[in-house]
Amino acid sequence: MKRIFLVRHGETDWNLEGRFQGKMDIPLNILGKKQAEAASGALGTSFIGRVISSHLSRASETAGFTAALFGLPVELERGLAEIDHGLWEGHTAGEVEKMWPGMLDLWHSSPEKAAMPGGESLHDVSDRAWKAFREVLAGPGEEGAEGAVKGPGA
Repeated sequence: MKRIFLVRHGETDWNLEGRFQGKMDIPLNILGKKQAEAASGALGTSFIGRVISSHLSRASETAGFTAALFGLPVELERGLAEIDHGLWEGHTAGEVEKMWPGMLDLWHSSPEKAAMPGGESLHDVSDRAWKAFREVLAGPGEEGAEGAVKGPGA
């Protein structure tokens, strides 16, 4: 049976500032790079056969630490990208609440009902991510091999 490890990307300046980043390609900050290196070390002596990441630099750089540890390339899979927050991207929660009153509360209380303007719904991102995971599982790799994947919200 194949095993998959999900690893969330390290911190970005927008994480630190509380900004929605989704599809915006915001790089890791210094702490994020340290977190990514620590995450790769946490995998210990696990046998990793593939390292797969979204195309966003914060994810692929995070995955790169694990890939380097195991002498593997980072395979990019666009379907693993974070949710597209649409017009919310780049804004803080306070700014979103001012521009779209009540929508942030709906996102927190019933995210399956929320539709971010110009962005993806949870249904959209779920369909996209599950399709990518099915492709990863169907792809090359020995039984018993493990893979490290950075996925949406992993």
